[in-house]
Amino acid sequence: MSGQRGVLALAAAGVAAAVWRALQPVRRPTILLIRHGETDGNRTRTVQVPSTPLSEKGLHQAALLALRLAPAPLCRLLSSDLARAHMTAEAIARLKPSLTIEVEPGLAERNFGDWRGQKYDALKARGIEVMAKDGAPPNGETWEVFHARVAEVWGRMAQLAEGAEGPIALVCHGLTARSILTHHVDSKGKKLNLG
Repeated sequence: MSGQRGVLALAAAGVAAAVWRALQPVRRPTILLIRHGETDGNRTRTVQVPSTPLSEKGLHQAALLALRLAPAPLCRLLSSDLARAHMTAEAIARLKPSLTIEVEPGLAERNFGDWRGQKYDALKARGIEVMAKDGAPPNGETWEVFHARVAEVWGRMAQLAEGAEGPIALVCHGLTARSILTHHVDSKGKKLNLG
């Protein structure tokens, strides 16, 4: 009889351990996808150049975002190499001194080549639809090349998140975020594919 009690005690201990493991929070890889703050180019509908800074409103937006993220246990902060994204990341980093901004050029906006610096309306008046599916800006990226670049960087960022000790933040651009959300993440925020 004492042998049976020992077996029951071990079984109960095994069940208790399984329940304990089930009650522990499961760490899921988390990626915060952040679009940069507003620029004057956004406001005036101008195809932006890489050096476009945040506007006053964009600086304010970045500061508010930084306050919102201050309590978040971010472990990595990555940013596009374009000025407007980097300025947004700088606002976050000011309130998170343990983080260093890691520059990731793959997070950059689509390269619109020779169209950069021109207003969308002026380009349209010349018969150029900047967002057309078959649009190929001279000295820039086609949609196919852009989406392939984003797929490659998303694969690396998803792997980075898998091994991270906490959430990672990616500061990027509107079209970059849209490409990720459209092609790589489902409506519940789960990865569909890594590239």
